[in-house]
Amino acid sequence: MKKLILILLFVSSVQQVYCQDILNLDSEIEDSILNLDIKEKKITATINANGKSKSEIYSSINRWVSVNYNSANNVIQMNDKEAGIMIVKGINTLTYDNPTRKLYPNVKQVPSQFELLLNHLLEIKVRDNKYRLIYTINSISRLTTQSDLKGNPNTYDCINLNGTTDESIVKFNNYWKEIFKKSMMGKKKKAKYLSYSKPIFDKINTELGLSFVSNFTSINKMVNETSDDDW
Repeated sequence: MKKLILILLFVSSVQQVYCQDILNLDSEIEDSILNLDIKEKKITATINANGKSKSEIYSSINRWVSVNYNSANNVIQMNDKEAGIMIVKGINTLTYDNPTRKLYPNVKQVPSQFELLLNHLLEIKVRDNKYRLIYTINSISRLTTQSDLKGNPNTYDCINLNGTTDESIVKFNNYWKEIFKKSMMGKKKKAKYLSYSKPIFDKINTELGLSFVSNFTSINKMVNETSDDDW
């Protein structure tokens, strides 16, 4: 149970409502987690493969990567079966509410949502009976041109797999406060605009966390599924 609690604490710190939906609290997932380490932009999970050989695990994960990393934006940077190491470059596409549209909801020309694309690396290390997933967010790939986040140099610092921090939001909003000094926007409008910052990054960081958990459960199921070659 202690291993499962580590995962649950992570997910609940992001958004508690997803705990049962994502993990389903089943014993298979609980027993699979050997170790979990969550840093600001990196998650490392070591997972029990229930007696599977290194070759079996690698083949299963290689199949999972082929299915899930098949777009032009994804690149397999290393695929060494003998060493048991695979490194894949991918992109997380996240959406968030446009604070300017929330401030001026009747201006239909202003988009209601924007996209944030983040580059990530998924490093997979395989041994007999276990494997390790290392998921790292390493940069911003692209922001919508008109995006409010695009002009703020503190945007990347607000990306945090442990949840949004007050310190990062203060720095993010301080940048806008300096910009607002040259703006004709009223005091109440400015305060309202700044109040949207934390919910925006809460949503972004939530989606990132749940993306990892979803991939974890998907890989775990493929590794542990029984082969059916008698067709």
